[in-house]
Amino acid sequence: AGLRQQWYEVDQEQTSATATCRGLVGVQCFSSNSEFLTPQAAVIWEPSATQHYYVSYSSSAKPPGVSVGNGDTVNDLTSQLDPEENENIEAGARIALFGDRLQLQGAVFQTKKENSKLYDVNGDLAETSGDSQEVTGVELGVAGMITDAWSINASATFLDTETTFCEPPAPTVTDPDPVCANLGKPIAFTPEQAASLWTTYNFTGALAGLEVGGGVTYQSEVFLNAANSGVAPSYTALDGLISYGWDRFRISLNGYNLTGELYFSQVHGNRVTPAQGRTFIATLGVVY
Repeated sequence: AGLRQQWYEVDQEQTSATATCRGLVGVQCFSSNSEFLTPQAAVIWEPSATQHYYVSYSSSAKPPGVSVGNGDTVNDLTSQLDPEENENIEAGARIALFGDRLQLQGAVFQTKKENSKLYDVNGDLAETSGDSQEVTGVELGVAGMITDAWSINASATFLDTETTFCEPPAPTVTDPDPVCANLGKPIAFTPEQAASLWTTYNFTGALAGLEVGGGVTYQSEVFLNAANSGVAPSYTALDGLISYGWDRFRISLNGYNLTGELYFSQVHGNRVTPAQGRTFIATLGVVY
């Protein structure tokens, strides 16, 4: 268990033809100050060397401007926003099987976010904070050796997301008791299902040194805004590997996105970044 007290001060300067800041013409200054206390606690139970169980509670906060590299800058509007606040409750287990050859793990969790940022229709300007969001999910995974030559690493995540509170529009004569249109909708940037599998096989005998592998990654569609009016579609990507090692050398050929699937590796607001197309990379390694 523990408590963490944090203070953040963010100062930012940007060029502006009509502004003056600290005696500098053409410079506009913004600042944001935040402080918050984030408690956390966990209980761990290990009845044997092969079993691990836990229950945890944690909280965190993200003030405006703390992630400048991701476009989280401050301006006249965002500098006044309250920090995004998160609470997470999680319970999970990890069990080793077959003499620690195979590891099974799983967790259930619920994350609640307060003061979530709301972006404008262009997806690049934080208009306000105050929305509440909730994510309930399950994570499952398996990793290890099926045989001495065959390894596997697989995981899957299932999420149920929802906007649980948002500010309704101002009342009008025709609608004196309006309801926020985004209430109950899935939250942005969060796929409801995601899964991956990677497996390799190392040959022995006459084919000793040869390794082949392959994997598949799946992600369901992702909404790009709170209104769910923009969406990045689901995708399935296939990867592969073949390599051969001898003496101190190993030559490998990796193939990524073998089917040439068009999908998006990064999403932000209503903007998306395409992932790499079908790609092959050959490498030669030497152990000294």
